[in-house]
Amino acid sequence: MYWYHSHTHELTAKQVYSGLAGLIIVNDDEEAKLGLPSGDKDLPIVIQDRSFTAENKLSYTSHMREHMMGFLGEEILVNGKPDFQLPVSQSAYRLRFLNGSNSRIYKLGWDDGSPFTVIGTDGGLLESAVTRRYITLAPAERVEIWVDFRDKKIGSIQTLKSLPFQGMQHMSAENALPEGGEFSIMSVKVATAEEGGDSSQLPETLSKIDRLDLSNVANPEIPLSIALRMRRMNWWLNGEDFEMLEATPSERVSVNSHQVIQFDNGFQTRGGMRLPHPMHMHGQQFQIIKREIRRNYQGTYDSLSEGFVDNGWKDTVLVMPGERVTMIKPFEDYKGLFLYHCHNLEHEDMGMMRNFNVV
Repeated sequence: MYWYHSHTHELTAKQVYSGLAGLIIVNDDEEAKLGLPSGDKDLPIVIQDRSFTAENKLSYTSHMREHMMGFLGEEILVNGKPDFQLPVSQSAYRLRFLNGSNSRIYKLGWDDGSPFTVIGTDGGLLESAVTRRYITLAPAERVEIWVDFRDKKIGSIQTLKSLPFQGMQHMSAENALPEGGEFSIMSVKVATAEEGGDSSQLPETLSKIDRLDLSNVANPEIPLSIALRMRRMNWWLNGEDFEMLEATPSERVSVNSHQVIQFDNGFQTRGGMRLPHPMHMHGQQFQIIKREIRRNYQGTYDSLSEGFVDNGWKDTVLVMPGERVTMIKPFEDYKGLFLYHCHNLEHEDMGMMRNFNVV
């Protein structure tokens, strides 16, 4: 599942918040043969946070605090609706989640502690399903789950929540839904029996993913390192502001090459404010090969890290404070400028966005 949105520099956050975004679901023959839930059993779930005026109009503020931290709404919407309840039958479902919020991170968990069966991420299906007690979903990330309601009683209700996590609450304490707090997102009600029953099973193999490794990259010994940090009260990348048609020599890469890229959010770089950054790269998707965390940030990291799903193709990765994430990204077929940026949209609008120049 992919999504698209306005990308006007310095106006992206407000325009996406106002509704200039949508979904594209891409299927293929390989997927069709799996017999996964389809039709009204295959559902997109878009999670967003919004604030409203007394007249029930969207309210967006862009003061310095929101620029630094990212905008947090005071009400959760699912598919554009507050207090969303999804009616289901006693059947298996495929739920495709998108975090469409400007900056908010969700730690998805069921109220009864049921684990998640994850079948896909940003770039499509995994090779096989993985289980998570909770799922960490940063802005722009997508995750797909197989969820089976066949053993649930008619009338039973299950609530999807964002579970508490450490490290960010003090930055949004005045918000009705502080970052890292616990709150409900939506509920699921088993409303009907499935006519004729449902005998579908989750396949053991979902897809074939060609694994990337260091034996076939252009820069195995010298990764392209990108420092995420604040400079002059702005969020920048490698100390550089956004320039529409420019790229530095270090951002120049060869077409039809695989590159090792590292996002460093205070693992080696020192000083400055440290916040989580959901880093997004345009063009071909990448594979995550390593995460490293500084010891003094371990507590915050551990409160979210079990929910990462790094097994498949990704185009967005959450880089935690004190963390360095290493990935391999193909630059195939096309030359030209390709954006990479923080998908905390307020950070992006401040200039936390740059170009790769593929030559």
